[in-house]
Amino acid sequence: MTIQTINLIFVALSLLALDAHADHSQVAPTSSNNIHPGLSDHDVITLSIGEVRRVRDFVQLVSIFSSTMTTINSPERVDLHNCLGGLSYSLSNVATSFHRLRAPANMKTRAQDVNSLKEMVGHIERLDNFCNDALNGVDSLIVQMLEKKLEDLSTLAYNAASRISRDTHLPSDPAFN
Repeated sequence: MTIQTINLIFVALSLLALDAHADHSQVAPTSSNNIHPGLSDHDVITLSIGEVRRVRDFVQLVSIFSSTMTTINSPERVDLHNCLGGLSYSLSNVATSFHRLRAPANMKTRAQDVNSLKEMVGHIERLDNFCNDALNGVDSLIVQMLEKKLEDLSTLAYNAASRISRDTHLPSDPAFN
């Protein structure tokens, strides 16, 4: 075995272990409208911050894994780099929004933070569509794992935004409730 093959195996196993750990550390959802009914808004935001961190770590591992692949030619590598870099940057922005929502604020600031969070999650969803093409040369299991993680994050974010809008009596967008 070459060093590159051993590295690929190690990275693949790390990705699977990270995903398995993240799946087992989450609270099971009970309904699509209120994912964590017994938790406070603060707890849901804290769970969401943890999920953002796990997704960002996974994106970084995909970046490392894809950089060792030799089957991806140069233009596809640029698209993949742009995709993963954009996701990482956007995930950092989502984490910042969640941190702002966790801090005490007046209603106007909370409304702005909720709208900002919704916009950023929408941006990540659009990036996911772009990334589907860019991840063409990457193993389909990794692509499916990334899509599932982004879908779970979107669900958590929209749930948190809906809860905060409801609990602070902010005007809500029915598309996100």
